[in-house]
Amino acid sequence: MTDLSFRGGRLLLAWLRSTHWAGDRTELWTALSNFGVRCWHGRYFHSQSMTFAHYDFVSGSPIHEHFHPQEEVYEVIEGELELTIDGVAQIARPGFVALVPAGVRHSVKVLTDGRTIIVDSPLRSDCT
Repeated sequence: MTDLSFRGGRLLLAWLRSTHWAGDRTELWTALSNFGVRCWHGRYFHSQSMTFAHYDFVSGSPIHEHFHPQEEVYEVIEGELELTIDGVAQIARPGFVALVPAGVRHSVKVLTDGRTIIVDSPLRSDCT
């Protein structure tokens, strides 16, 4: 199996669009899954000051360690994630809410398939 981080998935999607990929995101994630690529699939909603992301994730698809100027809140709906925030790992399950302070390094290991909602404040301009 090949691991594909969220950023890698976005880069691949950008490349496919540049080659005039005719399919939509759902078709892309399905095609990638058929080839054994593990990934996150999400959609975004924006208010004037916040970004909301609803993600489906596949076991084994990590999000690399990173940081950004936004504060971030994770709410796990289904499945399990291992969130590492500022070097401290914790298991996130349904009903769990984790707060990532602005500018703090964090990463995610996906332990099972599932769904989560992630909210960023202030608004993220890099999420479309």
